[in-house]
Amino acid sequence: MRQRPYHFAVCLSIVVGLAAIIASQRYDVPLRDPDGFLGPAYIRLPVIGLLFFAAGIAPPAFRRSRRTYTETPQWRESRDYGSPITSRLLDALVTTFFWGLVAGIASIGWTAAEGSTAGRAAVVVVVLAVVAAFGAYELRSQTTTGMTTISRLTEIVVLDESTLRPISWRRALARQTLRIVLPLLAVRAVANYAHPYIGDWAWLGVLLIPLWLMTNGADRLVAARRFEANRMPEDLAPLQARQKPPRLFMFMDIIREEWTWKRVLYIVLGLVSFYVCYVSYRNLKSDLPLARAGVHFDKQMLDIDYFLFFNHNPAPVLHDLLGTGVAAQILSVIYVAYLPLIPLTLGAFLVWGKDLSLGAWYATALSLNWVLGVVSYYIFPTYGPAFVQPSMFADLPDTSAAQLQRSLFRAATKFYEDPAGGSTYGIAGFASLHVSVVVSAALFLRATNQRKVIQLIGWVYLGLVVLATIYFGWHFIADDIAGAFIGWAAVVIGAWATGNTKRQRRKEQASLEAPPPLEARPAVSS
Repeated sequence: MRQRPYHFAVCLSIVVGLAAIIASQRYDVPLRDPDGFLGPAYIRLPVIGLLFFAAGIAPPAFRRSRRTYTETPQWRESRDYGSPITSRLLDALVTTFFWGLVAGIASIGWTAAEGSTAGRAAVVVVVLAVVAAFGAYELRSQTTTGMTTISRLTEIVVLDESTLRPISWRRALARQTLRIVLPLLAVRAVANYAHPYIGDWAWLGVLLIPLWLMTNGADRLVAARRFEANRMPEDLAPLQARQKPPRLFMFMDIIREEWTWKRVLYIVLGLVSFYVCYVSYRNLKSDLPLARAGVHFDKQMLDIDYFLFFNHNPAPVLHDLLGTGVAAQILSVIYVAYLPLIPLTLGAFLVWGKDLSLGAWYATALSLNWVLGVVSYYIFPTYGPAFVQPSMFADLPDTSAAQLQRSLFRAATKFYEDPAGGSTYGIAGFASLHVSVVVSAALFLRATNQRKVIQLIGWVYLGLVVLATIYFGWHFIADDIAGAFIGWAAVVIGAWATGNTKRQRRKEQASLEAPPPLEARPAVSS
């Protein structure tokens, strides 16, 4: 299986694609490619793949070029080479960007907690804790190495430490104050307008990749140009006598050594199979009102929720426990962030993974989520609490999650009026694919033994997503339970289909370690 890990995913995409085409012909509705962040899926998936490809070849290329002229005793021991202004500005850009994000989140929380003394006090305490902790690390780092801690921790910028020199406490304190205060003031000025739409901005995190490339490239360019122009200290003269001149970019070397045609083919197969399954899922989901007209199980699901919460509806209980201010804003960002996170994680595992079968496993598991999810839609069609009992959610503030619900409701209304028009129906409750896909991601991180911090983030995010689905009325409790089962099943089936079960791996390892058979030799007579 591990030799041909995409056979199952390709066959699955063909089957579900044919099902979508047949349904489109039967109900006389056109096939659609729904828009998402960065546009349609056929645009955003290749863009994500190219971005991760660039980010995958750039770091080793920069590291290699850096070794040719920076990782030498002469360079490290030099004290005459001061900090170039470009390095300082780029480092300041990344740090200011980080504090701008902190300021934006703080401003959103402050605005959302209006009228709640406890809520605003909590926002102040959290902001002060973050500012104090990172501010202290920043001051210490700049006065010892000259480089900001934010750049190191985020790995957005990996500036050559040899191009930076320590600065005094006074200068570091003044710079740090400006980098914290200015973003706070700037973001606060637009927070009242921006905070309802912060969920729509979650995908902007992808811009950190070109920012990383730009800052690394510019810093390497400064160092290389100074080296080539003989503007170096005298103790670096031996470096200039080397026969092999240093090169700034070594992209082609990395591509030749690590990017085989097989690896490129596997990445393309993963993206295409995921794309076909996802678009087919969206089209089959849009055909649901035509195939199961007048059938829905919301009454039964409401009764189950009522029973499980001891004669209470779960959503109002969560509203009372968590409030409808800061919690609503945070959970909204968590819920909507799912939309860009899934294709981004897919791109990361497909492009950056050295074991190609692991990327196939993740792509197959995600594709199975779409297929199993749409099957559950047709078995038990539901709308969800927010669409059958909207009065329970009338007290919630205007968030990106609420805007998404209104958008889906308007699209559903237009679809009922004209199914063959341009609108896509997108309301379905059972099962929750938000939960199923995140369960698959969390289990995959655990099964592939990723870093503990990443695994913890996955499980925490899963818990918050489950909470958000009930809080905003997207799903019933039974929807989340069914979604968790689908997510688990997708990972298990995906592991089997790509040869990544423990039994298959043990068998493969045993075959590799088995001694070669002894050659039979004819007996020699004396």
